[in-house]
Order: sequence, then C-alpha cells, then structure tokens
Amino acid sequence: VPRPEGTRCILIANAGRTIGRTASGDIVCEFISKLPFKPGPSILESVFDGSNFWILDCMVWAGHRLYECGAEFRFYWLRTKLAEVHTTNIDAVQIFDCNASGLCAAYSDAELPYRRDGLLFYDKQGHYSRGMPTPLVRLWKDTTVCKYFSVPSKEQNEPLICALRVSSSPAENNDDAVLTTLDDLVVAPCPESLPIGTLARFELWEDDYSVHRTTTLAAKFVAVCSPKRAAPDSSTKLHFFFSHRANRPLTFEALLARESSSSSSFTLPSNEASEQGEDIFNSSLAS
Repeated sequence: VPRPEGTRCILIANAGRTIGRTASGDIVCEFISKLPFKPGPSILESVFDGSNFWILDCMVWAGHRLYECGAEFRFYWLRTKLAEVHTTNIDAVQIFDCNASGLCAAYSDAELPYRRDGLLFYDKQGHYSRGMPTPLVRLWKDTTVCKYFSVPSKEQNEPLICALRVSSSPAENNDDAVLTTLDDLVVAPCPESLPIGTLARFELWEDDYSVHRTTTLAAKFVAVCSPKRAAPDSSTKLHFFFSHRANRPLTFEALLARESSSSSSFTLPSNEASEQGEDIFNSSLAS
C-alpha cells in the first residue's frame, strides 16, 4: 500500500458530524460527510493531505467492528462501502498485491492520485492492532517513495533523536532506571534523574548497532515529551537508522528479489539501483 503524504488521523463519523483527529487527539477538521453513523459510528484510519482524506484502514463501519477481521477483508469492505456512499474528498488508498508486478507498480508511482510517503506492507490475515507493536504491518521508505527520507552519514556524526520511556531495570539487584522502546527493548541507562514512566526525547549514538545487541547505546537527555504523546518509538526505528549509518540498508532490490525469484519478466526502473531503503515498525494510530 503506497502511504499518502500528509497528516495521519482518525476519522470518526457520529451523530451527523465527521471529525478528524490526530493520534494526540488534536482536531484536524470537522465537517458533514456521507459516512454512516447509524446504528453506530464509523471509525477510519486515514491520511489528510490538506484537501482529501485518504483512507488506510477501517476499524468500525456503521457500528460494525472490524478489529478482529483480516486486513484483506477490511480492505475489501472499505472499498466496497466507500463506493456505495460516494463521499466527497474521502477515498481509499491504492492497494497492490505483494508480488513482483505489484511491488514495481507501487514503487514506480503507478499514476497515483497522491504523493507517497513510503510503502506499507500488511499481513493479509492480520487483525487491526490498536496502538500496540505488531509485526503484521511494516512501513518501508527510501528516497524514491518519500520526499523527506534522509539519514545522516556516519561522517556527519549526528545523533538519532527519539522518544523513549524511563523504566525500571529488568536486571535483578539493579535499581538504576533504563530507557526502553515501545516494544520494551532496553536501549541505554537513563542519563538523568527522571521518574519511572516518564516519556522523553533523547539523543542516541552508536558506531556499530545491531537490533540483537547485548550492550547499550549512549544517550543524552533532550526534553520531556508533550503530554499528548502516547508512546515511545519502536526498536526498529533505531535499528534501521543505525543500519543506514553503517551502509547496511534494506533496499528495494532486496524486497523485490524475494518476490521475483520465480518470475524474471519484471525489470526495475532505471533509478532503483542507487536507492537505499528503510523498514520502520508501524503501529496503528488507534489507541
């Protein structure tokens, strides 16, 4: 799924009004739409590009909860129902099969009606994960599918700034606080005296990072996060940042190779050989 560029938000249609809210709860806009709200509300995950809402996923439709339905069914339901109501400025994103032809079409723009901000990969049978880490949805980026994609080189010596949670050390007989990610990976000792549970931003450095490492990164406190921030960053944001720094990116060629090994009839666009990729953990917005 080519993810649109814009503000990710939740669309909620209820009592005749449709409200778009960001993950922190801020209202993007409020308007009247044809989205159904009887016998219950409709709740959709979307991206707002300034003029249109591009729907990524469907959690609830007219009171029918779809959290426990597979992604393939949710996408079918979403496109079918949106076509029935003929909503203005609300449309579903483009979806491609995860095979060689589908990957090439999604990567080469495929005449999309919106600008891309990475490619989302869904497990077809995966349920909707409400704000929790899940391996069933992944976001991948490079400079072709994301205009703002950039990772500083090792020579630039710039740190990664990310949000981490201050937690109690999992080690026995150790009362020192540590910094953890969304999926509870211990990243570094807490460099400041902060209360357990605090969500804060830190600068991180490491020359040779591995997601399976047993040692820790160097961290420097930046600031406490806004109360509107609900969760820290995931470990894969760290892993793929430092993988790029070490010139070990996940490229589009690597993605395509797994699918094209049984089909040699598809070729890459000419600019793909020089692009570097990023695989970032994606958690659903609803929480």
